[in-house]
Amino acid sequence: MKLIALDAHIIRALADGRQVSLGGVPLDWPDEDRRVLRYRREALDNNVDSAAYLLHVLLDGTEFAGRIGCHEAPEDGSVEIGYFVSAAYRGRGVATAMVDEFLDWLLSQGVRRVRAAVGPDNRASLALLAHFGFEQYGEQWDDEDGRELLFEKVLGNVYTHGHHESVLRSHRWRTAENSAGYLLAHLHPGMRLLDVGCGPGTITMDLAERLGPEGHVTALEVTDEALALARAEADRRGTENVDFVTGNVEALDLADGAYDVVHAHQVLQHVADPVVALREMRRVCRADGVVAARDSDYPAFAWHPAVPELDRWLEVYLSVARSNHAEPAAGRRLLSWARSAGFTQVDAGASTWCFATEADRTWWGGLWADRVVESALARQAVDRGFATEAELADLARGWRRWAQQEDGWFSVLHGEILARA
Repeated sequence: MKLIALDAHIIRALADGRQVSLGGVPLDWPDEDRRVLRYRREALDNNVDSAAYLLHVLLDGTEFAGRIGCHEAPEDGSVEIGYFVSAAYRGRGVATAMVDEFLDWLLSQGVRRVRAAVGPDNRASLALLAHFGFEQYGEQWDDEDGRELLFEKVLGNVYTHGHHESVLRSHRWRTAENSAGYLLAHLHPGMRLLDVGCGPGTITMDLAERLGPEGHVTALEVTDEALALARAEADRRGTENVDFVTGNVEALDLADGAYDVVHAHQVLQHVADPVVALREMRRVCRADGVVAARDSDYPAFAWHPAVPELDRWLEVYLSVARSNHAEPAAGRRLLSWARSAGFTQVDAGASTWCFATEADRTWWGGLWADRVVESALARQAVDRGFATEAELADLARGWRRWAQQEDGWFSVLHGEILARA
């Protein structure tokens, strides 16, 4: 069984009491749940573009097993959800399966916060929300349902690039020297450093080496799977002065003032609220410690010669990143974000990576040629209608053609900040 999203035509037809078929299967809506159709049609009337979020149904052959959906389209990355399970399917794990699949789908659409309202006596729903990590934040009185408890769950940030080999090929090239040079003069043996979004750990282990055996680095990633890449790098190098934690930079489960330096490379462009992230980074940094961040600025990338496919590649990338509520022009905004986060002493600067030799062009052009057809970026671009698979294949050929140009040149601009906590 798999969830099927209903379009605007079907939602309106159901709300009007008309007979509807889905893939040749008559969709018989349970009488006890018909009022939701009125609510969803009202949401649709308010915003026709909300249809994709309103009703996803679960069919078991010809039987209606359940439905799940949002009350309305996302607002500022937030939605409220509700679900229903037919009587014959209750107690069989249907609700858990629907919520699990639907949360994953919401995450892929860039939703960051999910809310739900549940009656205090609805033990099954309360247990389900607890299972998925929802936390109560209040309560309300509903004219139809009476007293309701209010819950919410913050979904993880959608990482535009993913962890395909072509992405890791780029990330493993990074070192403290070529990616954190602006910070190095401020590091001293014995310091404690938090590396936010450590990725495959090449920069992390370089920083740990600079701090010496008496220093210590904490490597932080959002999932155990992502963190395993850094663990593998530490094992490969034999780095011992590093520990590994999972966490969300927007809500760090770390003590105030625990670190002398908090570092993030290419992270803030991917988080939903970089100002909140910087506040958290400041909180866990000791007084007069250093918060360091470096992010690229995609609209400021420059290349020669002109290749139409690279122009289109940038358009597609910007569309995908912004659909994830990310900020691909983060480099130019680091200073303003830091000031909004409460920093008053901020040194801002910039630096570049430049790929102009034959070897560099082959490497840079090759990895992007692979990324535009094989990575999470490619899947998101196709799924969200920003490009077709055929078009992405054309973009890959354009990258390889650029790499073959003897006068080919590509510059990646980065913004950098050193902020005093």
